[in-house]
Amino acid sequence: MSGSLRNWIKVRFITGFFVTVPAVATAWLLYVFWDAIDTFFSPGYQRMFGRRIPGLGFLTAVVLVLVMGTIATNVVAERKGPRVGLLLSPGAAKTLYGSDPSPAIGFLVQPDHLAEVDPLTEDEVLSAVRGLLERGVRLALESGRPGN
Repeated sequence: MSGSLRNWIKVRFITGFFVTVPAVATAWLLYVFWDAIDTFFSPGYQRMFGRRIPGLGFLTAVVLVLVMGTIATNVVAERKGPRVGLLLSPGAAKTLYGSDPSPAIGFLVQPDHLAEVDPLTEDEVLSAVRGLLERGVRLALESGRPGN
């Protein structure tokens, strides 16, 4: 077998593998998910309707996925979840991810929900947390430079 033919077969096999395995795994996981939902809800549906209705487990799974997608969209994309605040060492907001500004600032954490505290004394931290609470923050995280 020539080198170019062997290479052609190798490339096609690897490509086929990395397309087929995730597709089969996804189909199997969906089947397991739908079967589990159907098994869980079937007894209640049978009591409710007096007989088994094929496809109701699938419909229930679809509704559950839609509800979870709606919740995730509302919390993350539309920022309807709790407001997040961040306690930082001075200057850490600009260099949280190396020399570039943090992508989290402005998306997950609004710029006015940052509180810089240095040095980290108990009184300063409590004062900063009170300030964040007054601005509507309901979840606070702490981040600093190594060694601080």
